[in-house]
Amino acid sequence: MDAYDAATEHALENGDDPEEYLRSLEKRKQEEAQYIAAANRAANEQMVHLCALQADYSRVKIKTDCVCPPIPLRHYDWNAIDDNTYDVDFIGGEDDAWKGGMIGHGATESEAVVDLIEQIAARDDVDPFEVLLAICDANAKEKQNALLPQS
Repeated sequence: MDAYDAATEHALENGDDPEEYLRSLEKRKQEEAQYIAAANRAANEQMVHLCALQADYSRVKIKTDCVCPPIPLRHYDWNAIDDNTYDVDFIGGEDDAWKGGMIGHGATESEAVVDLIEQIAARDDVDPFEVLLAICDANAKEKQNALLPQS
């Protein structure tokens, strides 16, 4: 029994018009195909976005320093910078923007790193978690490449 016969039998059992039932099945198939295509496009766009982020943040090299300034607050004991972009660069534009020069502060080393990542994300208008993932992924690939035998 082919699909047409099965659809006709199903429609007749339920008191439906077989042609109408087949049209509704075809319409449902087309909607599913459109949904899958849209989901694939969204997944591809997300992958391109993540790859772009990884390329942007693959050069981030976070350097931390315990400074313990002579103040009663412990919020500024640790600093974190991107060692590759710490020197401030003028990038121009409408806002006369400056890029780099950000310093993360915190009572602990990890708080300072998180503060720096949040500043980078705010500057670039992206999710801080995506920045962190891109930095971690780039660093993992760099370490993996360092462990590979050189030919």
